[in-house]
Amino acid sequence: MEWYQGTTLIQVLDGVETEKVSEKPLRFVVQDVYLLDSEKVAVGRVESGTLRKGDELILQPSTVKGRVEKMKVFPGEVEEARLGDSIGIVMGGEAKRGDVGGHLENPPVPVDRFLGEFVLLEGTLNRGDEFEMKCGTKRTRCLVREIKERINSETGEVMEKNTEEIGKNEAATIVFNTEPLVVEKFSEIPELGRFILARKGKNIGAGVVLEVDR
Repeated sequence: MEWYQGTTLIQVLDGVETEKVSEKPLRFVVQDVYLLDSEKVAVGRVESGTLRKGDELILQPSTVKGRVEKMKVFPGEVEEARLGDSIGIVMGGEAKRGDVGGHLENPPVPVDRFLGEFVLLEGTLNRGDEFEMKCGTKRTRCLVREIKERINSETGEVMEKNTEEIGKNEAATIVFNTEPLVVEKFSEIPELGRFILARKGKNIGAGVVLEVDR
C-alpha cells in the first residue's frame, strides 16, 4: 500500500467531513449485547450510513452474518436508523462488543496493520512497545511496528524520520500492528478513525487513522 505522507494531525482534523456521512457506507458499532425478553439485542450506534429493518449485515471482526429482524428503541421499535442514532437490533448470529456492522455490498474490513498519527501525553513511546488500543468500543493489543516521522505537535514540522522513540507532548506517524479490528480513515468516518493508547490501564495519548492496510 502507499502510506500517507506529508500532512499533520492538525490538518487532518481541520479537513474532515467533506462528504455527507449519511451517504457513506453503513457502520454500526456494537456497544454491548443484552438478553431481553428471551431475545439477544445488540445495542449500538450508527456512525455512518443508514440501517433499516430487513437489511442483511455482516459484523466484523466476528464475521457474523444475519438479517435485521427488529430495531428497538425505548419504548418501541423503528424501521430505520441514521447517523447518531443509538438502537438495539435483533438479528441472526451473535454480535460481540467492539464489532462493527455493515451491509454485505460494502462491508467493514478488519485489519491488523494501519498508519496513524499519534500525540503522546506522558512518558516515552519506543519502537517495539506494546499497548492497549481503544477504537470505537473495541479494546485490543497493539504493537508499535515503526515510527516513521517524529513531529512537532504544535507546528506540524517533521523533526526526524525513522526514529526509535518519541517523548512527552511529541507527535509521530506510526505503523501499528494489532489484533483484527475495524478502523476507518479519520477523514472518511471519524468515529472509527480515532484511537487511544493505554499503558497498564492508563491512557497515555490519542491519535487518528491516516491509512489502512487492506
